[in-house]
Amino acid sequence: MDFSTTFSTADKRAMLQRAMASLENEVHEVSWRAGHDPDDLSVDFTAPADANGNTLAQDVLLEKSLVKWKACKAKLDALG
Repeated sequence: MDFSTTFSTADKRAMLQRAMASLENEVHEVSWRAGHDPDDLSVDFTAPADANGNTLAQDVLLEKSLVKWKACKAKLDALG
């Protein structure tokens, strides 16, 4: 996107840190609702499927939350 505002590295870092905090809360809440211990999660968690290939909505939401967390973490790490 062609935004008209640019941000310093420090501002980007602060925004990403706020986003990380929000995403970590989301991961904790969703994992507890889905019956998973957040401390035991892998960042590469995938929603398990049954024999018919069906997944539970909460597990899919957890997987998506972890994907967002991983992307945000990568951007934050890239800032140094």
